[in-house]
Amino acid sequence: MIRILRHTLCLALLLTLAACEKDREPRIEVSTGEIHLPGDASSGTTFTVSAEEPWTLSYTGEGFAVTPDGGARGETTVTVTASEPNSAKARRKLGTITVRHPANKDGYPVEVYQRPAVATQTLLLYMPGRSLIDYYERNIEGVSAAVTNQIPGDGRILVCYQPEKHSSAVLQEIRYDPATERCERTTLKTYDGFNAGNPEKVRQLFADAAELAPAQNYGLIIGCHGKAWIPVASVSLSYSMRRSAEDDLWAAPPGAKQTRSFGDKGYELNITELKEALEAQQFRFDYLIFDDCFMANIETLYDLRSVIGYIVASPCEVMGDGFPYDRIVPHLFETGPVADRLAETCREFWNLYENEYQSTTWKEQSGCISLAVTSQLDALAAQGLVKKDSIYVDAENGMVSFTYSCGALGGILLTDTESEADAALPGPEMEDAPALLAAENGTVGNAVIYYAFDNGVNSNRYPYYSYMKDYWNGYGLDTHLDMMVTVSDLKRMADYDLAILSAHGAYYTYEYGWLWKKQATAPIILLLEKSDFWNDLRYGLELLSHRVIKVNGCYAVTGDFFGNAYRGGKLNGTIVLSETCEFYGRSGHVDTALSDGLLSGGAKAVAGFVNNVYSVYSRSMLWATVNRLIEGETLQQAIDYGLEVYGENDIVWYLNQNTGRRPHSAASYPIIQGDAAARLTAPDTLTNGAAEQQTPAAA
Repeated sequence: MIRILRHTLCLALLLTLAACEKDREPRIEVSTGEIHLPGDASSGTTFTVSAEEPWTLSYTGEGFAVTPDGGARGETTVTVTASEPNSAKARRKLGTITVRHPANKDGYPVEVYQRPAVATQTLLLYMPGRSLIDYYERNIEGVSAAVTNQIPGDGRILVCYQPEKHSSAVLQEIRYDPATERCERTTLKTYDGFNAGNPEKVRQLFADAAELAPAQNYGLIIGCHGKAWIPVASVSLSYSMRRSAEDDLWAAPPGAKQTRSFGDKGYELNITELKEALEAQQFRFDYLIFDDCFMANIETLYDLRSVIGYIVASPCEVMGDGFPYDRIVPHLFETGPVADRLAETCREFWNLYENEYQSTTWKEQSGCISLAVTSQLDALAAQGLVKKDSIYVDAENGMVSFTYSCGALGGILLTDTESEADAALPGPEMEDAPALLAAENGTVGNAVIYYAFDNGVNSNRYPYYSYMKDYWNGYGLDTHLDMMVTVSDLKRMADYDLAILSAHGAYYTYEYGWLWKKQATAPIILLLEKSDFWNDLRYGLELLSHRVIKVNGCYAVTGDFFGNAYRGGKLNGTIVLSETCEFYGRSGHVDTALSDGLLSGGAKAVAGFVNNVYSVYSRSMLWATVNRLIEGETLQQAIDYGLEVYGENDIVWYLNQNTGRRPHSAASYPIIQGDAAARLTAPDTLTNGAAEQQTPAAA
């Protein structure tokens, strides 16, 4: 009886399981929910179907074909092929493929899209040579890490490098495959007999990239070694430039950390040859990123101005790691203006070597980057807005100057107005502010800070100036902080006892004359007030008389501007303190053009700096100087006190910060012109007693 019962139970269980198995829908898996076909005809992609039973597929839409239309048990590869190119500028949806078992009504949909035949942007990453091949591979991995279904979107990314030998190269596309959910590298073309030093080979590479990946816009990254503008024929620097006859300054010393500046001799291009290769194309690269050492020199930028609109480059060494490609690629395929995307690219480079350098191979906090707009001059000249024979390149000071057709002067500053070390040295807070003589507002006088370093209260500089304004107000110096400095504002300097120029400075050199060209040069103060029709009309006389100059689309003023604005001594004893770089000249040459203009306009005394000055040093000197002036000391006494506290020049101050990095080459120090014994207030006029002095903290 028990045996019969067991058999009965087993039979019932088997029947139950069979019924459940009959009711269960056979398993089916589709590798992706969408596919993206290339933009040309007859090109395709695949996805896989894994099933426990035979299956079929159907599709709606047009412009594509699907094979096979079904499959058996197991894994089957389905190929989807575009039947016509996508001539639109954006990707389009062609239709839907539905995979199902005969018993399944809903099925599994796969959406079919097609990219445009002409990409929105093709980015070519060109990495010639073999000496940096390990870094190249990591760079390419960085690009691959950035590539998703959204990046580059409807754009394309190509890379050309030499993985095997100097005489061969491969051109590959890096793309995302939704079917595998991975980044893939596809070889588009191989080159035998390739020579990176042959301009014709490079020209052909650029042409192939455009033919194989046509686009509405093109971008180019060249990552290799760089020697600035030095011709290929000059394997070493000239004898006159060496420290000794045997010394080759381009050769890496023993044990040096790898940068992108050395290697692959015999496979180099002159900048003029690169220009010719670019000029020969039927298209134009919107931008060029030099992932190389020393390429942000004015000679290179000027030579390439007619073939490249924007250039990102470094004026110094680039460490072997180069750019953080996983971070810059998403920016390059954003939809905003080119200049904005490249600015973000520069910020990613700066952030890597400023804040995350420990993640790099050499763990070296070393990097400098710039963005130059090279195409402005020729465009203006073509429009008849610039006198073509007036364009002058001042290589020493990084300024391209020109004359507008109306006679006004303009310029493009190709060097960074910021000091390299400024960003790394924000300076200590003003916690140990000195206790000054108590006084009511206005007792000492009034002051204005013409703040034109940047445009916003969110900058790292602004809090210091806001603090100084409030602090000095509390001790009797009625201080106004001008955050939107205009040319007109600088004409109201006579309203103040003390005027502080907190702005960037530069040197402007230009040529003038017809038969016999003459050259003039002068320090200028850069403002952030933008040039437009109405402002140009308002400042017309100053522009035509060259007292105001347009630099990088904004206004700058000369010493003659102050002399004219305050004719007859209208400044009436104002003391002027300047933080601007090169206010008193550069390279050991003292230039008093700015101070002469102010003094001729009636300024009592003018203090400023020779050479480029670290902003933290100038701000600290300003803090100490004004505090001492409030105490009733002379300008000379006040500045001497600052020099005692912060160092006789900005290199002394910099070395005391113990950064472990070399300071800039030329020390900056203050100079006083006019009455060095000038005071804000007469001696013994302050009341309420004096509190104990403390050492002022740096701004």
